[in-house]
Amino acid sequence: MMHKHTVNTAVGIGIMFLISSLSGFGASLIQSDFSSGTISGGVNHTSLNQWGGNSTGWSITGGQLVNDTSLTNNNQREGSVGITVDPTGVGTGSKLYLGFDYDIAAGDTLYVHLRGFNATGGAITFSQNTGATNGNLWMGQAGGSGYNMRDGTLMPTSSEQFASSRLVQLTGTGSYLTSIDLSSYPISEVSDYEYITLAFANNSTVGGGGFIIDNVSLTTTLPEPSSMLLFGFGALIARIARKKQSVHQD
Repeated sequence: MMHKHTVNTAVGIGIMFLISSLSGFGASLIQSDFSSGTISGGVNHTSLNQWGGNSTGWSITGGQLVNDTSLTNNNQREGSVGITVDPTGVGTGSKLYLGFDYDIAAGDTLYVHLRGFNATGGAITFSQNTGATNGNLWMGQAGGSGYNMRDGTLMPTSSEQFASSRLVQLTGTGSYLTSIDLSSYPISEVSDYEYITLAFANNSTVGGGGFIIDNVSLTTTLPEPSSMLLFGFGALIARIARKKQSVHQD
């Protein structure tokens, strides 16, 4: 049984406003409350600032990014979805802050992947293979260099990039918030990446109940340490609001 938690709209907008306002020394790369839009096209170097990928297994529905529970074929549900942004104009800074709300039913695991691409050595092209299963992210690449933003390691140019290269894997319900320090990476400035791609993938058992994602935010260089305290405070409010407004669906 899928327990769909309707995130309080005012709280969600408040958290996103808080994140945006705190990023006075940086910039917002992704702010998605899924109030509009569709899963359209691919995830690559030409499709910027839009969610694309596996439109069979994913949809933007009811103000949320939803993994379709009606599909009986797990392979169709497990293909990845993602968004590519161009960070070259964000100014100096070596930190990224990623946050989102999630509600994952029993039997499913959410895999989150974050990639950065730099055109050193020539123009770079890449495309996400949305047919990957079991939490994997397959990304074919030509030219330049692709990096795992989890730790700065250079990624292979072939499509076989496995679930083990994830930023994080999640189950249950909550608000995920993390900071990523690029200062020790081969490419240490956010603006020196030509592209950054955020992707979500599913690893589902038979009968898994799917999941929803909301209020996705990727920003740069928030003030410290007070900003992180407010980040955590906002996440706590969101959790309380979801518990109070939970709607159970059979």
